[in-house]
Amino acid sequence: MNNVFEIVAYRDLLIARTVFGSRAIRWVGDWVFDDESKGIKREPFVGDTNVIIDALVKHIPDSRKGVKLLFSEDMFEGCVPFPLVKGMKANGGCWYSLTRADGISLKGWLCKVLYKYFPKAPLNIWFKVEDIQNGTKID
Repeated sequence: MNNVFEIVAYRDLLIARTVFGSRAIRWVGDWVFDDESKGIKREPFVGDTNVIIDALVKHIPDSRKGVKLLFSEDMFEGCVPFPLVKGMKANGGCWYSLTRADGISLKGWLCKVLYKYFPKAPLNIWFKVEDIQNGTKID
C-alpha cells in the first residue's frame, strides 16, 4: 500500500501532509499489518488496540480478511472526525485514546513501530478505515 503525499490549498496557504497507508488483517487472533515500504510484515497490534480496531470495523463484512488503514498526524479529507489522542509514553511506544462519537472511550498502546512513521509520537493521529473489498469508508 503506498503512502499519499497531499498538498492542500487552504486560505492562500499550501499545506503539505503525508497520509500513510497499510493493510490490516486478523491473523491468529490479533490484527496485524504489512507495509512493504517500511519493511513491516505481520506486525501485530497488541492488547486493547485490537478492541479499537474491532469497534471500527464491526460493520464491514469479512473484515478479518483485510481492511485498509489510512493515518496521518494531520487531519485529511475523509478521515474519521475523532482522532487517536496521545497519552503516556510506555515501553518504547505510546498509549493513545479514542473517544467515539457515542462518547465511549477506548485506549490502546502503539509500539515502537510508530516511530517508523513519525519522528516523535504525534499529539493526534487522524485515520480512516476502508473495506478493501469495495472501498467503503468506515465512520
